[in-house]
Amino acid sequence: MSKKAAHTQLWRTVTRSRLLVLPALALLASPLLTLPSSASTAGAPVFRQYHGPAAPLDVRGNASGADDAGEPTLGFNPKTGNVLFMANKNTYRVHGFDATRNDKATWDDVTDPVEGAQTSDPILYRDPTTNRTFVNQLELQGGSLQAYTDDDGKTYTHSTMGGSIGVAFDHQSVVTGKPVLEGGTYPKPVGYPNYVYYCTNDLYAANCAISIDGGLNFLVANLVYQGSLTGGPCAALFGHIKTDPRDGTVYLPPNGCNGKQMLFVSRDNTFSWTGYAVPNSTDGDSGHPAVDVGRQDGAVYYAWGSKDGDHGTGRIHVAMSPDKGKTWLNQSALGADLGVVTSRFPVVAAGDKGRAAVTFIGAKAEGDPNAAPSATSPNIKPYPGVWDLYVSYTTDYGKTWKTYDATPKDPVQRGPVCTAGTTCLAGRNLLDFNDMVIDDQGHVVIAYADGSPTGKEDYTKGLAKATILRQVSGPSLYAR
Repeated sequence: MSKKAAHTQLWRTVTRSRLLVLPALALLASPLLTLPSSASTAGAPVFRQYHGPAAPLDVRGNASGADDAGEPTLGFNPKTGNVLFMANKNTYRVHGFDATRNDKATWDDVTDPVEGAQTSDPILYRDPTTNRTFVNQLELQGGSLQAYTDDDGKTYTHSTMGGSIGVAFDHQSVVTGKPVLEGGTYPKPVGYPNYVYYCTNDLYAANCAISIDGGLNFLVANLVYQGSLTGGPCAALFGHIKTDPRDGTVYLPPNGCNGKQMLFVSRDNTFSWTGYAVPNSTDGDSGHPAVDVGRQDGAVYYAWGSKDGDHGTGRIHVAMSPDKGKTWLNQSALGADLGVVTSRFPVVAAGDKGRAAVTFIGAKAEGDPNAAPSATSPNIKPYPGVWDLYVSYTTDYGKTWKTYDATPKDPVQRGPVCTAGTTCLAGRNLLDFNDMVIDDQGHVVIAYADGSPTGKEDYTKGLAKATILRQVSGPSLYAR
């Protein structure tokens, strides 16, 4: 039986058996927040921070809820103006943002009881064409649970399968995309206009599975690449997958490949993949790389942590590809003009022609950002850096970038930010990544965990406060 026929037969079987600058002067109303009348004009961006509600300690005395929000993801619904924010076991509907001051927003806990029961890794994704939001939890026992909501968390529909059989291990990613049907590799979508993809890694490989019924069930996954532990060129871990909103091309960014960067591309709905190296790139320790795709022109923006500093760390670099990864242009180091020497957690958001933004946390102190004392090495001096959240903008396909410190008076972390995974001795309270989307004004909305909510706490507190940063005026990523 051919691979295509096997997928089709499996599908039929499954379907039968399943179920902080100055505020602007002029303001106008929005269902989400009050936005300046100059919202889509150029000029320095204005940012506001909105921290989540205080939460009681859990039964073991540990932080919970919005106080334990490492690795957050979010989605913005332009029809309602709501932001859905997910981290750990909690999902929040956030609304009522006040553009004139920080921390004035309403956080409603809309956690689904099934999705909130346990977590190994959470992920949230909103389909931009339908506004359906998917929430997925990697279970401690292996495998995933998934549900979706079409009403911003008022009700949920549970998937029969949270992910594909036999491939779930770590750091799952969920995305939707248009079907690319020229080759007829998979059946057409049923009951939902887009395919839903579930990608994950085990210790040895990266895999992606497809759902043709809106994420209720998934077909058997396909291999993207073998990991470095089994002779492949790349780390098994990867950043969040993205799709081209025009033609459905799928992009997956590994955590480094033989000391450089590579982007894997599928033009047939994850059935097969091609890897494209990024010339003159290096592989630092800033966490997962990030990719996004322009909605009008398909321009690909790829951001990663470089090795242009000491101790294997460095600034975030970004490059643009006009042809789906075959060639790369305009590689730039971000934050150098502001004195940033080391960075973490790059995220990309691509808008209309030539416009994109990259966010990251950065510090200006030399040294090893992973360094922290421990019981076995008490004399190690902790990294002395103070980390702020930065946002860089381009309007010319990455030929030039302008970077802004979005939290100049409220650091995200004081001390080390460790990216060595479970081997970290300290400083891993923020975990491994942040998230960013674009609102209906073309402004960025960023989810991050705040390790210093008042700006005074250091890494020893182990804080990870759920926080949304909103751009409320300044440059728009959408053409007006």
